[in-house]
Amino acid sequence: GGVHVMDQQTYEQFTLDERAVGEDTPWLQPEMVVQVEWLDGRPIAIELPSVIELKVVETSPVMKTATKTASTKPAKLSNGVTVQVPEFISPGEKVRVDPRSGQYLERAK
Repeated sequence: GGVHVMDQQTYEQFTLDERAVGEDTPWLQPEMVVQVEWLDGRPIAIELPSVIELKVVETSPVMKTATKTASTKPAKLSNGVTVQVPEFISPGEKVRVDPRSGQYLERAK
């Protein structure tokens, strides 16, 4: 098990155990750049980027009355996490999310 990471300067590869990754596991994506915290030469934790793009795989259809503001609805993302998104977001769209808080930020361009 664990998560495989590579130092971008030395290309040395490490495996982080599940405890070091913790609740961040669902947010990890292939090729993602993360900061790794070290203690006594061992990786102990990761810090995710502040923004990641994910595809909405499941959410209720856009309502005809949906506005750019107003209310939100749950949307399941391609990583399996459910976040609240504005009503105008449709399945298949990519959204930008802050993985540290799980907050929807904006529709991806």
